[in-house]
Amino acid sequence: MSVITNQLDCLSEVLEDFCTKYNLEYMSADDLLYGYDQTSNPNLSEYQRDWLRNYISIWDTIANLWGLITMFKSETFGR
Repeated sequence: MSVITNQLDCLSEVLEDFCTKYNLEYMSADDLLYGYDQTSNPNLSEYQRDWLRNYISIWDTIANLWGLITMFKSETFGR
């Protein structure tokens, strides 16, 4: 599990760097993207919205892998 945890920690650091670079409040990518949509905050650029969508996709892929591994371990080893 530590590999997945390390990957998620690394992604969190990447998001923090992104927020710092673009002077955005540090919060979840979902909150940034859906809290700053086109109508409520036109200051979020198309690049930033695309970046956040890709980030969320990567995060979800890793988190889902974690869930699958946990489920497999539970079914296989009864843990």
